[in-house]
Amino acid sequence: MDITIDNLFAFLIMFALVVAFVSFVIPSTYLPFTTTEEHQLEDIAGGVMDKLLLTTGYPANWGNDITVPGSALTAFGLRKEGGEPYELDVNKILRICNSSTFAVPSTLYVDPADTAQLLGLNGSVKYSFSIQISPALDITVESVSYYILKGNSGKNNYQVPSVIKLAVKNSEGRPASNADVSVIYLLMNVRTKAGQEDIAYMNYTCFTKVTDWSGQCTMNFTSFLEAVEAELKQAKSDLAKTSVALTVFAEYYGIRSTSSFPMDEVLTVLTGSIVDNYLIIDFPVDTLPNGARHMLNMCALGVPPLYIYLDYLHNETNGQAGMVINAGAKKHRVYALGQDIDEDVSFIYLPVKYQGNYYTVVIMRPPPLVAYQSGVPGGMKTSVLRRLVRIGPWHYVFTIAVWRGAEF
Repeated sequence: MDITIDNLFAFLIMFALVVAFVSFVIPSTYLPFTTTEEHQLEDIAGGVMDKLLLTTGYPANWGNDITVPGSALTAFGLRKEGGEPYELDVNKILRICNSSTFAVPSTLYVDPADTAQLLGLNGSVKYSFSIQISPALDITVESVSYYILKGNSGKNNYQVPSVIKLAVKNSEGRPASNADVSVIYLLMNVRTKAGQEDIAYMNYTCFTKVTDWSGQCTMNFTSFLEAVEAELKQAKSDLAKTSVALTVFAEYYGIRSTSSFPMDEVLTVLTGSIVDNYLIIDFPVDTLPNGARHMLNMCALGVPPLYIYLDYLHNETNGQAGMVINAGAKKHRVYALGQDIDEDVSFIYLPVKYQGNYYTVVIMRPPPLVAYQSGVPGGMKTSVLRRLVRIGPWHYVFTIAVWRGAEF
């Protein structure tokens, strides 16, 4: 009996020692392994970011060479050829866009799976990534009051914004107080004279102010609208349609951002962008209302806060109906612009007639938000890195997330 009790007591002591060993030794060894894995993931994310932001890829000018499909790349990088560190090529950014605001044709789009392969993320351990590029300053606008714009006879009066309230925040969501702000107010108006419809006119002006402590300010464009109205009466012209768009430029402690806003009724009649010197118009038949869009053969390109200039379009899509865009076998139309497009161009305005009404289509270059991702959303361990970059004269926040493809 005593022997059995001694054996049982010895067994309990041995069991307690084993439990203590497991509780102490395994966590102490697991933690270094876990920390090592996390550091490895951070190193991989840092290496991928450096490759994206500090190398051009190959061919080095693959962004603006529309004859080079994404599948022909042998290296992937977003840096501008001959540019400074962290200066990205706007055409390369456009070729990874696939969103509701703009999607490049499949022949130009660089598939994220191909990019992951070029970045070396498809080795024995597969990694996935996501990229987000957003303006460094968040700009919003609001119409405070309106002006009734009248033509010569007082018929077909149109209500347009006259006083604008805008707000600027930094990338962390805090008010950008004492920021320099410039607003380009563009008024597209189609005129009639003696009952005959005339071409669209582009009138614009630019006002500058400084935001208050809350990052806000208001601008009054009444005097500009009164001058346009006086010119209409002097020309003995009436209005067939007006359309307003705003472009806001903000600078805050050296950080520069811009954004454009159509101020008409909420209806997207067309989307598109500029790649190299080509305007690519997208007709996403699955989301946009049916019906032909009649593009007027003119456009306004803006370089805020400096100026707007006009250009014309040359149809380069064989077999399409010129300036009339409708649903069909092809969802993209390609137009060459008459002048070279400077990288400082941040937006393009297109007057478009749809169902008897005129609209100002505003196309940002680059789009206001770029999202690009390979694989399914991130796993349990994800390394996220951010970096301030420049695209043309504008600053953006570049965010990359990297995770192991097998961890969920």
